[in-house]
Amino acid sequence: MSNAYRERAAECFRLARTVNDPQQRAVLLEMARAWLRLFDQAEKNAQTDLSYEPPSQESVPQQQQQQQQRAKDED
Repeated sequence: MSNAYRERAAECFRLARTVNDPQQRAVLLEMARAWLRLFDQAEKNAQTDLSYEPPSQESVPQQQQQQQQRAKDED
């Protein structure tokens, strides 16, 4: 998927070179930069190994107590 972002960025850069209107060129260049930011983020996400571990049953009552204590402190 990330290669598609690079391809779209390249297409925006290519179109920007063919446009005479400075505003349109600026929009295309900004779009190209946005596609490149998406590419960079996709690459970072692909390298990140995330795993979700649900809270243990022992920690659930403790979390509830902490939330209740915070609610009391806010009152």
